[in-house]
Amino acid sequence: MPRRRPRTAALLGAALLVVALVGCSSQAYRVPDPPPEPAPSVTGPTAQLTEMLSEIVTAFGTREPRGNDLIDPGSTVQVAVADLRSQLQLSDQVAAVAAAWAQDWAEREPVASVELEVTDVQVIASWHGDPLARATIDIAVTQDPGPTTEEQYQYVLSWADGTLQYLAPLVKADSAVVIDSGVGLASTTGAVQRFLALVRQSQWAALARFSDGQNTDRTELEVFRSVIEALDLTLVEMPWPGDDGTRTVYAVTAINQVVAQFSVDTADRVVVFQGTV
Repeated sequence: MPRRRPRTAALLGAALLVVALVGCSSQAYRVPDPPPEPAPSVTGPTAQLTEMLSEIVTAFGTREPRGNDLIDPGSTVQVAVADLRSQLQLSDQVAAVAAAWAQDWAEREPVASVELEVTDVQVIASWHGDPLARATIDIAVTQDPGPTTEEQYQYVLSWADGTLQYLAPLVKADSAVVIDSGVGLASTTGAVQRFLALVRQSQWAALARFSDGQNTDRTELEVFRSVIEALDLTLVEMPWPGDDGTRTVYAVTAINQVVAQFSVDTADRVVVFQGTV
C-alpha cells in the first residue's frame, strides 16, 4: 500500500522535484512559452486560489465545523467541490485538484486550526496561451494541544477570463520551470497512465511487476477496472513527497470523485495503487 506522507519538511519535497528531473525526457516534461507582456495582474487568481484551498483545509483538516463560507459542515469531497465550483470560477482540472486536496486532508487526523496563505505570485511564462504564474503556499497547522508546524509548497497556476485553468506543483529541470505532460514513464502522471492502461487491459502479471509485487490482488484490480473502464480520469499530483521520496497521485472522475491513490517512483519505475472508494 502507498505510504502516508510526512507533514513536515515540505521544502525538501520541492527540492526533490528539482533534483529528480534534471536531464529528464523532453517528452515527459515540457517548457512553457515566454510570459505575456505586459504581465497581467495576479490579484484575482491569487484571491481565488487562497479561498479555494483555505476552504478545503478548514473543512477537511480541522475540528471546526463552522469555519467555512462556501463548504457546508459534513460535506463529502464531491459535494464540497460542487459548492466551490458554484461560487468560484474553476476549470475541470482545478476542480480535480480541489478534490485531491480535500481527499488528502480528510485522511489526516483533524487539528485545531489551519492557516493558509498564497504569497509571492509572479507571472513567469504562458501555458496554452494563458499567463502562467509561480506561487508559494504557506500552511501553518496548529495542534490542540500541541505546537504549530509550518509547511511551504511551490505551485504553478494559469488563468483566463477570471477562471483558474491549471494548477500543479512547480517542477524544475535544469533550473527551468517545466510542465508535466502526462506522457511516458519519466512523467509522474504518465507512469500512472501506464498503470491504468494495464488495468484496463487486464495485464495482471505486468501490474504485479510494475507495482514491485504490491498489487497482486486480482479481485481488487478487477473491481478497480470495472470502476474506471468507462470513466475519464484527471490525475492530480500532490506537492509533498512520501517518506521514501515517492510522489502521490490521485485519480479523480469528471464528477470529482476520488477513486484511487497512487505512490509513484519514476526513478525505479514503480507505481503502487490503493483504492479510495
